[in-house]
Amino acid sequence: MEKLLSRKEQWKHLLMFFVCLMSVNQIHAQYYHFQADNDGKTIYYTARGTSATVVYGDVKYSGTINIPSTVAYDGQTFSVVAIGSFAFNDCADLDNVVLPTSLLSIGDYAFSGCTSLASMVVPNSVTAIGSNAFDGCTNLISVTLSSSLKSIEYNTFN
Repeated sequence: MEKLLSRKEQWKHLLMFFVCLMSVNQIHAQYYHFQADNDGKTIYYTARGTSATVVYGDVKYSGTINIPSTVAYDGQTFSVVAIGSFAFNDCADLDNVVLPTSLLSIGDYAFSGCTSLASMVVPNSVTAIGSNAFDGCTNLISVTLSSSLKSIEYNTFN
């Protein structure tokens, strides 16, 4: 026989659901180890060993952003080796990104939805570009690819 929940129990379950949902949203928005300013713009990073990855930081960038080849935090210097998945996702007013020569990879959806981005120079150090990395970049007309590129995933320039 099916048990019906009382109104009070229904509200309690609904409230618990929303609390969990809000917690998950906060985890996504704050998944970074540290942040650093470069040319007046805050960039978010995760670190592993001596390497750093640029990650999503709940910021909608605009104009030009220069990604440094190294970043210092807490007395340690990290080499910036990757643009993580969704790092610049839906930054519609981002029109130029200067990538460092230390970069090895560009993650899935890294620049998807950057509708103002018109050109991109991928440094020769980059060996992999993830799926949908430039998906929805409707004004992207020029891309200079790395001579070291070994992998371009599906729908990269969809």
